[in-house]
Amino acid sequence: MPEAQVRLRPTTEADLPDYVEWLNDPEVTQFTHIEGPLTLEDEREWFQRVSGPDSRTRNWGIEADGRHIGNCALMPDESREIAGFGIIIGDKTQWGKGYGTAALREVLRIGFEEMGLQRIHLTALGGNTRGLRCYENCGFRHEGVRRRHFLKRGRWEDVVCMGILRQEWEEGELGLTPGVEWQNCLDALSPQPGEVIVDAGCGDGLPALFIASRVAPSGRVIGIEVNEERVEKAVERIAARGMQAIASVQCGDIRSLPLPDDSADAWLCRETLEYLEDPMLALSEAIRVVRPGGRVVANEADWDTLVYNATHKAAERRFVAVHTDHGGGGSADGRTGRKLLSLFREAGLADVRLEVHANWSDKYSPDEDYVCWPLREGHVRRGCLTQEELDVWYADMSAQARRGRYFHCFSYFICVGRVT
Repeated sequence: MPEAQVRLRPTTEADLPDYVEWLNDPEVTQFTHIEGPLTLEDEREWFQRVSGPDSRTRNWGIEADGRHIGNCALMPDESREIAGFGIIIGDKTQWGKGYGTAALREVLRIGFEEMGLQRIHLTALGGNTRGLRCYENCGFRHEGVRRRHFLKRGRWEDVVCMGILRQEWEEGELGLTPGVEWQNCLDALSPQPGEVIVDAGCGDGLPALFIASRVAPSGRVIGIEVNEERVEKAVERIAARGMQAIASVQCGDIRSLPLPDDSADAWLCRETLEYLEDPMLALSEAIRVVRPGGRVVANEADWDTLVYNATHKAAERRFVAVHTDHGGGGSADGRTGRKLLSLFREAGLADVRLEVHANWSDKYSPDEDYVCWPLREGHVRRGCLTQEELDVWYADMSAQARRGRYFHCFSYFICVGRVT
């Protein structure tokens, strides 16, 4: 389905009757901070105020197919580097067609590319699920909730605070927007411009690009990957982005890094320690190559926490046990996540802290990673479970999906420590 197209043009006085109509419609304003009634004179006063020579506000009318359907604005602060954002699609016949998202994407381009903003932020009422989804899809991140902060029609509502940074927008334009789990890892790693960071077990190079965009232009990311095919793909991916001066990937073992002592500012390892018989060997190497004061970060799942909305409890327990004990990709220990805290402490790292996150989905697909491990890894052939056990499991999951009841969830752990 093609993306919706809109045109943003400066708000004019001729738009004001539309605003009066929209802003006096309770359905249009149900998720806004606006409370009517508003008159045409009210809107004229507002227009004179925001269009005056001292105003920093940029207001646009939103048009779709030549029709005026809404309004949006950026409101820069005194520094002119940070701006608030607001939007309303007043024409109810145009709801649900993607015009709000299209308008927001264009505002972000104008704000970051033309106005030189460093940050754009907004607030939304907690019940505005459609708006929140739009903001998330455009790259805004949740920054906090002001609980019961706004009285709307006799009811106290939560106010959700969201924001997006110029760097995050640029990454999204390059197709480098990380998923939630990767974003949590990047937050824990906190890469800074100019730093040298080791990406241990870097896979196909996409993680290295996430980090490279944060340490640019003078920093470096050194990826280490044991699989030669993945190394080749990573090199191609980095070259396609033109980031060879910042990111590199080489074939190697993270238990014996081809790097000198104290040569990096940080070390990151994601979903790799579980494949090692002795993860402490990798942590010892991390401590060797990271300078004193530098960070060591690891992210691992704990597959024993995997749960499904299954009707056949025995089949669920058997499936989870097989994955934990035998691994989706041959892991040595499917319970590594719960051991990270003690591993970091035993390695002698300082200021160790642990984060616990949940990864869940209600979308079912037989090809999805969290359902198809036994098929892909040949668990029946290897004798890990029988074909009958597997058939019972998939029949149950398929039936739950048909009823709209499919659900899975597991925990993953991020541990951070400082080299002394």
